[in-house]
Amino acid sequence: IQVNDLDYLIPIYKFKEILDVHSQSEIIGKFNTGEPAIVMNKFGKGKAILIGTLLFQEYNQKEDDRIRCFIKKLILDSGVYLPISIKNVPGYLFKNIEVGFLENKKEGVIIVINHNKKKVDLNLSLNINVGILRDLESGKDFVLEFKDKAKELLIPMEGKSVKVLKIMK
Repeated sequence: IQVNDLDYLIPIYKFKEILDVHSQSEIIGKFNTGEPAIVMNKFGKGKAILIGTLLFQEYNQKEDDRIRCFIKKLILDSGVYLPISIKNVPGYLFKNIEVGFLENKKEGVIIVINHNKKKVDLNLSLNINVGILRDLESGKDFVLEFKDKAKELLIPMEGKSVKVLKIMK
């Protein structure tokens, strides 16, 4: 599938669905035959996106980074706010990393789990209010780098490990 504003193709899974496009819909992706593959329609303040293949099945089968990046783009374009995101991790490792985040007005906690057997250097981008970030296991404070509007943090994680980080605002 060729998506309008991407410079790469999105693979399809075993079939393509022929989409009947409404006159007010926007075609944002096409199959190599030129037929609509991804269609977006706006309803009030929301959007609906219809994809004419089993995109998630393809991702589950092959863990293709192009699909992961495309889905992330759809999420961000829809206005969903990501308080914490992982950068620069290949898809085959990315799928086995969990990040949890809880907060109140004064403090919070970030839980990072590396389910991989391999060591991973995680680059976390924090779009949240952080004064001090402390590793609860070691008691050490992390130094945050400021890039654009986010704070970035590099966390080396051994395979099959967990980090619990306390946020003090």
